Amino acid sequence: MWLVLGIATVLGVAGLIASCGLFYLGERVWHLSRDAIQTLMYLKLSWIFSTKPPKCSPTNALTIRRPPIARPGPAARQHP
Repeated sequence: MWLVLGIATVLGVAGLIASCGLFYLGERVWHLSRDAIQTLMYLKLSWIFSTKPPKCSPTNALTIRRPPIARPGPAARQHP
């Protein structure tokens, strides 16, 4: 239980530092408006809490896919 609490604490502090760093960069370095900074914070949080699995996973990396077969379009076909 202490291990889980320790990991959660470290991740929480890292998230807080990342949010403060993003706010500092947006306000002082990039000179963004408050609305743009709020949008960045929302995108950061929505990216963290997204439920979709990553597109690049070990199972996708091992899958061999053939390229699609090139077929001529309707303009390239000749009618008798």
